[in-house]
Amino acid sequence: MATVVGEVLVAAEVLMKVVEIGQICAAAVKEWQAFSNDAKEIYLKFNHENRKMEALHRVLTDKDKFGLGKPLFELMEPQQQHDVKDILLHLLQLLHCFQTLAHKYNMSGAQAEDSGTKELLESALASQALEDALPDMERRVRWLQTTTGWTKKVRWTAGGKTDAQKLVAGIRDWLVLISEEIDQHFWNLAGLAQNSVGEGTATSPATLDKDLSAGFTRLSLLGDDHDIATLSLNNSMRVRRRVLQLRAERLPTGEAFPSSLLEEASNVQIGPEVQHARFQATVSKDRAISDALVEFRSYQGEAEHVESGMKSLCMMLMEPKHESFRLPCPQGLYHDEAEARYGLLFPLSSLGAKDLNSLWTLEQVISTTERERLPAPLKTPRLEDRFRLALTIATALARFHSVGWYYQGMNSKNICLVENNATVAFDKPFLFGFTKTRSFDEKVSYDDSDLANNVYRHPLRWEPHPRSRHNALYDLYSLGVALLEIGLWRPAAGLLSPTGQADNFDMSAFMTDTYQVQAYLKGWAKKALATNLGSTYQQIVLGLLRAQPESASGGTWQTLPAQKRLMHAIGILQELCESLTLTLDEGISTA
Repeated sequence: MATVVGEVLVAAEVLMKVVEIGQICAAAVKEWQAFSNDAKEIYLKFNHENRKMEALHRVLTDKDKFGLGKPLFELMEPQQQHDVKDILLHLLQLLHCFQTLAHKYNMSGAQAEDSGTKELLESALASQALEDALPDMERRVRWLQTTTGWTKKVRWTAGGKTDAQKLVAGIRDWLVLISEEIDQHFWNLAGLAQNSVGEGTATSPATLDKDLSAGFTRLSLLGDDHDIATLSLNNSMRVRRRVLQLRAERLPTGEAFPSSLLEEASNVQIGPEVQHARFQATVSKDRAISDALVEFRSYQGEAEHVESGMKSLCMMLMEPKHESFRLPCPQGLYHDEAEARYGLLFPLSSLGAKDLNSLWTLEQVISTTERERLPAPLKTPRLEDRFRLALTIATALARFHSVGWYYQGMNSKNICLVENNATVAFDKPFLFGFTKTRSFDEKVSYDDSDLANNVYRHPLRWEPHPRSRHNALYDLYSLGVALLEIGLWRPAAGLLSPTGQADNFDMSAFMTDTYQVQAYLKGWAKKALATNLGSTYQQIVLGLLRAQPESASGGTWQTLPAQKRLMHAIGILQELCESLTLTLDEGISTA
């Protein structure tokens, strides 16, 4: 208890100091605008971060802000309090450096120049007659005033500008980390952490409804809060609020689903399959015709549970989200009664693709049979491109889990890259493959008839007879397989095929012992991954493929809860990416 109180007091003191120094620096940096346009840009950026620091102080320490009875920081778990405090200390250290820099390049210089003038005057009066001393003194004062400003400008250009830019960037990065901690805590605060409403809990429907209602109320307040918006968390709150609403309503009759989003069958023309389980579609609406991709979820017999699940999924995908989710936005839902299936329609325009030929799945990119058709950037991706791709899809999965949904579609067939003007943004893929996607508390599972996808599934989750309910760790296992493919730049099925070709892979050979595939994949990771992307990347992949159960007694990162385990891996991937993109001139003094 004493430790917790100590953390609270230290954090409060550090926050006060952060705000105090931030205000001092903001006033000093305002004067830098006289240096150059670059200095004005730094002033604007620092002001933006300073507003975040002030908002952070109110969010963490104001006990009346969200009607919680205590400051938000006190409600955090001890480990999270410790992490936030450490981040604040790093932030304070950067602000101290910034304050020193602000004093060094303080443009006013009035006090120093007055002091210099006084010394010149006294010296001149002591050695010369007044009428002879004044002209000489005036010339020396004018020279001093002119050269002081000029000298500072030269020093600013030589080194001060670069130092200021680095410090502002560092301050921004630490503020982003604290915002992410707050974001995760709000999710727990709303009563929606996976552990509290996940599978296997004995929560009664009445208690769950009460918790959902309370959580929705909290997130409603948070989504409209000015300080939450300043910290760029309002969109996250709106997405989660919508998730709560969908859970609370259960969508039994589809009343919460706008009828305008259900496309008429006569307006949709389904074309050929252009990617794995994705079809070309033409949608006619309001006399306009648009091209789209469509993914289906089939049903047998009663369609009520599939309809409800697809409507919830469609609404979740349509909610405004941070771009790091990397999820496509559908324009609506399509019911194909003749084929007994529901389809999500994704306009090509929303993907930034000019046509279907500019969309490539990761499976196509890493397959030797497709190599001749690939555009140049996809044939020979740079090392940093592969690291960015790995980081982006791992982050997207963490985002997916953070709003209470299991993905169940992580494989190279569902990671889509967009080619534009002969370039490909490897850090901006889209995730598709929502055949089995569902929310944490949705009790109905969805079938996947394609047994080849078992390569990406944990041994206990193999179709057609999975032996365990899906949980977040199984999504992490699938991520491990995808990261292995990125590391070796080969399809996982090809690694298991005697010929090395994915097309010749025979899944039936592994159906009697599902753990064989896991063993083979770990073997490939141990044998070849370190040579391609390094031993650190290798350890991340092996940790995900092992899928060890959580351990309350601690241990390694591989036994942490699923989301913490994933966030740890993301942090390491982030460091690997940054180490590959250093500027050669960084750290070289130009003075």
